[in-house]
Amino acid sequence: MALFLGTFTPSLFGLVTYVMHELWDIVLNIPYFLLTYSGKYQDHLIHPKHFPPLSEQIAQWKTEFFFRMRWWIPLMLLIGCSDDYRASFAFNQEDILDGSAFALPQSIFEVASIVGLTWLIYILFQIGFYWGHKWLHYPWLYQRVHKYHHEYINNNFAGMGTHIHPVEIMLSVFLPTGFSFLVTSLVFGKIPFYAVLFGVFLMTLYHGGDQAGYKNLPWYSTGCATHDRQ
Repeated sequence: MALFLGTFTPSLFGLVTYVMHELWDIVLNIPYFLLTYSGKYQDHLIHPKHFPPLSEQIAQWKTEFFFRMRWWIPLMLLIGCSDDYRASFAFNQEDILDGSAFALPQSIFEVASIVGLTWLIYILFQIGFYWGHKWLHYPWLYQRVHKYHHEYINNNFAGMGTHIHPVEIMLSVFLPTGFSFLVTSLVFGKIPFYAVLFGVFLMTLYHGGDQAGYKNLPWYSTGCATHDRQ
């Protein structure tokens, strides 16, 4: 796979997708923290007796944030040094620093292209995530790796979607993400900034709504009841 082969050049480019993920993680979890603060929809909680107070949720979310920093940043720095990985994108480190990467699309065609590429990235990610997650539910890997993620199965709350073991980071985050970017760029050419940004948003969206501790909310019908049965 080109993502892990070829030449390497020192670069901070790998931090781009890490920062995107963290920003979307904050944006997607804030509504659920506010929901807890408001006290509304308590009858939609999966495990109301075990649902922690807001202060405990935020404290645990901070713990998860710093845990991810210890593991994700070194890995993303390494992956971002791959010339093949950076070649997948239509922007580079300099474009981000000088702001040119954030230029808005200038035509309907460019907008349609970004929308199409965004959904393709997400679909390919879901294919990779499905198989990575399937492997993690085999007994040997589940007991040694994935069980860590299900520690909060009886009191899921906002931010726990990324409570995952470092090995799981590779199997269900980095490999599917790299796969989605690589295939998209091989088929359609270099990926523009906004397709990456919103592609990462869709990847992160699952971890917000599906594992926030609620079920059958008016704006999100699935909830973590499905996740709790896994």
